[in-house]
Amino acid sequence: ALRARLSDMTDWVLENLKGRFPLEESQMAHLRIPPVTEDGVVSGDLARLLRLSDDETDRLDDAFVGSRDVLYDLETAAVSVSVDSAPDDPEVPLTATLDFAPYPDDGALVRDALYDELLATLGRARFARFLQVSSSDLDEAFDYFGDRQRTLTVSSVLPDASDPDAAPLLFIRDETAIPDPDDPSRVLIRASETLAESLPPAYERYAALLPEFP
Repeated sequence: ALRARLSDMTDWVLENLKGRFPLEESQMAHLRIPPVTEDGVVSGDLARLLRLSDDETDRLDDAFVGSRDVLYDLETAAVSVSVDSAPDDPEVPLTATLDFAPYPDDGALVRDALYDELLATLGRARFARFLQVSSSDLDEAFDYFGDRQRTLTVSSVLPDASDPDAAPLLFIRDETAIPDPDDPSRVLIRASETLAESLPPAYERYAALLPEFP
């Protein structure tokens, strides 16, 4: 009988209280919510936190996607490409390096326009909440709005000659140097390394800048 009563109480709690327990305001500063998905549209967590309507979600989707497209144009306009290879020797790995120069002034204009659209859509209260929980992730998702030095290196990895079924791979190193917001004399380095059979979707936009890999 006691087990049945506890089960009934648990069901009642889950039905009536799940997701409704408020987070203390003092804890909100520690909450981080990614603002966009890998596809560049509004994340479900952000939509739920800010209680976005369908129309508001559509407006933010357009703002995020449009801003990213402009940043990509600025990024590729300032890129330099170098290729290190031995064309006559297929046994020498091919390496391409893309150096993306900073564009902080133009990037700041894009950020300001995006923030204006966010403020117009969300209103002051929800915009303030957005900045509190998502501003740092927004900067990262939008390439720090050009206030960074980025180097992308793509190298071919030759297959093992002893394995007839082995295929060549790509080694990708993506390194970004950003100013430390707490100490202007320091630079923060963030890097990722990937080994893949082909160019991952996140880097497909740079395919036209790269040579043809084996």
